[in-house]
Amino acid sequence: MKGNQIQMATLPLNLESLVKELRDEDADTDPIDSKTDIGHVHLHVSDLQTADQFYNVLLGFDVTQRSYPGALFLSAGGYHHHIGANVWAGRGVPPPPDDAAGLLSVGIALPSGRSVRELAERFEKQGAQFELKDHEALQTEVLRIKSPDALDIEFFSSENKQ
Repeated sequence: MKGNQIQMATLPLNLESLVKELRDEDADTDPIDSKTDIGHVHLHVSDLQTADQFYNVLLGFDVTQRSYPGALFLSAGGYHHHIGANVWAGRGVPPPPDDAAGLLSVGIALPSGRSVRELAERFEKQGAQFELKDHEALQTEVLRIKSPDALDIEFFSSENKQ
């Protein structure tokens, strides 16, 4: 690392590791709907194992790469990654204070109201704290959950309620 610049390397493909991730028989997760629309976001997290439990196990995003140093990459529907979670700014760093500038929430569009409700049921079964409310302006339900790093994650339907 030079100064504050992070040097990234191009490494050879580790086929054995890739196949292991694809066959991860220990995974006890149901994937999030493959038609989920999130775009592309990179998040600083305080701990990769905690981020794995939250984004993969609880939310249902598929892990696409665990082996990149200091990062975890996740997706819905087979994309290389929609979410990059990393500890490059430091491990164990606490969430910023409420009045700090920065990312406050991430919105994720699910393909239907049914998908939103199924995700709420999943949260309920896992004992997670969440909020499910009607959003009149969007004409949809919004499911809100707070990440371990105090980021609001909001799920909503990309189709309007009729």
